[in-house]
Amino acid sequence: MADCPETLGRKLTFINITGTFKTGKQQSAPYKHDEEVYTYTYTPVTDEAHENRKWVNKMYFAPIARDEMNKNTALIQNPGY
Repeated sequence: MADCPETLGRKLTFINITGTFKTGKQQSAPYKHDEEVYTYTYTPVTDEAHENRKWVNKMYFAPIARDEMNKNTALIQNPGY
Protein backbone atom coordinates (compact mmCIF):
# COMPACT_ATOMS: atom_id res chain seq x y z
CA MET A 1 0.00 0.00 0.00
CA ALA A 2 1.36 3.41 -0.94
CA ASP A 3 1.76 6.23 1.54
CA CYS A 4 -0.75 9.04 1.28
CA PRO A 5 1.66 11.71 -0.01
CA GLU A 6 2.72 9.36 -2.81
CA THR A 7 -0.85 8.88 -4.06
CA LEU A 8 -1.67 12.57 -4.47
CA GLY A 9 -1.62 13.77 -8.05
CA ARG A 10 -2.41 10.36 -9.54
CA LYS A 11 -5.25 9.86 -11.97
CA LEU A 12 -8.62 9.22 -10.36
CA THR A 13 -9.89 5.66 -10.72
CA PHE A 14 -13.37 4.49 -9.76
CA ILE A 15 -16.14 2.09 -10.74
CA ASN A 16 -19.32 3.35 -12.40
CA ILE A 17 -22.27 1.14 -11.41
CA THR A 18 -25.43 1.23 -13.52
CA GLY A 19 -28.66 -0.60 -12.74
CA THR A 20 -31.35 -1.10 -15.39
CA PHE A 21 -34.75 -2.70 -14.87
CA LYS A 22 -35.19 -6.25 -16.02
CA THR A 23 -38.12 -6.87 -18.36
CA GLY A 24 -41.44 -6.58 -16.52
CA LYS A 25 -39.89 -5.33 -13.27
CA GLN A 26 -40.77 -2.08 -11.49
CA GLN A 27 -38.95 0.21 -9.14
CA SER A 28 -39.14 -0.64 -5.48
CA ALA A 29 -39.25 2.22 -2.97
CA PRO A 30 -36.97 2.93 -1.31
CA TYR A 31 -34.27 1.65 -3.66
CA LYS A 32 -32.28 -1.37 -2.53
CA HIS A 33 -29.81 -3.55 -4.36
CA ASP A 34 -31.84 -6.40 -5.89
CA GLU A 35 -30.50 -8.58 -8.68
CA GLU A 36 -34.02 -9.98 -9.26
CA VAL A 37 -35.20 -6.49 -10.31
CA TYR A 38 -32.10 -4.86 -11.79
CA THR A 39 -29.34 -5.84 -14.17
CA TYR A 40 -26.13 -4.24 -12.95
CA THR A 41 -23.10 -3.30 -15.00
CA TYR A 42 -19.76 -2.39 -13.41
CA THR A 43 -17.44 -0.24 -15.50
CA PRO A 44 -13.93 0.71 -14.31
CA VAL A 45 -13.20 4.35 -15.15
CA THR A 46 -9.92 6.26 -15.13
CA ASP A 47 -10.47 10.01 -15.11
CA GLU A 48 -7.68 11.78 -16.94
CA ALA A 49 -7.97 14.74 -14.57
CA HIS A 50 -5.47 14.65 -11.74
CA GLU A 51 -6.31 15.50 -8.17
CA ASN A 52 -5.09 18.93 -7.22
CA ARG A 53 -4.54 18.58 -3.49
CA LYS A 54 -1.65 19.14 -1.14
CA TRP A 55 -0.78 16.60 1.55
CA VAL A 56 -0.32 17.86 5.09
CA ASN A 57 1.02 15.30 7.59
CA LYS A 58 -1.62 16.20 10.18
CA MET A 59 -4.09 14.41 7.87
CA TYR A 60 -2.84 11.10 9.26
CA PHE A 61 -4.80 11.97 12.41
CA ALA A 62 -8.24 13.36 13.20
CA PRO A 63 -8.59 16.17 15.70
CA ILE A 64 -9.77 15.22 19.17
CA ALA A 65 -13.03 16.98 20.04
CA ARG A 66 -12.71 19.74 22.64
CA ASP A 67 -15.46 18.09 24.74
CA GLU A 68 -13.43 14.87 24.91
CA MET A 69 -10.31 16.75 25.94
CA ASN A 70 -12.30 18.56 28.65
CA LYS A 71 -13.54 15.20 30.00
CA ASN A 72 -10.03 13.72 30.14
CA THR A 73 -7.22 16.18 30.90
CA ALA A 74 -4.62 13.47 30.10
CA LEU A 75 -5.51 13.71 26.40
CA ILE A 76 -3.19 15.72 24.18
CA GLN A 77 -4.44 17.16 20.89
CA ASN A 78 -3.13 15.42 17.79
CA PRO A 79 -0.29 17.25 15.99
CA GLY A 80 -1.34 20.12 13.75
CA TYR A 81 -4.72 20.79 15.36
